[in-house]
Amino acid sequence: MSETYLISKGVHPRQEISLRVRVATASANRHHGCPMPSPLIRRLKYWRTSNNLSQVQAVKVLVGEGLPIALTTLQQWEIGRRSPQPVTAAALERFLAEQEKMSASRRHKSVAPVIERLKAWRKANNLSQAHAVEVMLAAGLPAKLKTLQGWEIGRHSPQPITAAALERFLDQHTTITHPRSPS
Repeated sequence: MSETYLISKGVHPRQEISLRVRVATASANRHHGCPMPSPLIRRLKYWRTSNNLSQVQAVKVLVGEGLPIALTTLQQWEIGRRSPQPVTAAALERFLAEQEKMSASRRHKSVAPVIERLKAWRKANNLSQAHAVEVMLAAGLPAKLKTLQGWEIGRHSPQPITAAALERFLDQHTTITHPRSPS
């Protein structure tokens, strides 16, 4: 919009200034025709994506934490079409601060208890990671060496169903008899 356009439309000069500011602010928040989400929502989306959560999964976590947010609401926030109400924004701010604090404490990679037990089992049976995978495969567990390595260094944790299967495996196979090598 140009100044002559505004004047020709009969806008009072004081209104023209505030109108120009509003237009500049609105256009500064636009990205490819869509408004930019607020910094709070950008943090929320960063939390969601860094935890590999879909929008549906993120909503479930938020609802579980006492933040009754609908999927469509989250979607509207993330595309910048809507912004959270002040009370909701404050609750989200507290939630994200808590998540960031927990994330900082998790940076010291922790290993799931079942994996600590699996490592102890390997050590007690004098098994390398590769041999442990062979034993688990022979017992019917779909194990992979890279997965076991990731678990043991705390990069990943087994899914609950996998952890339960590992617990059963460890209960049933406390000691392993090594086949004798031919003489």
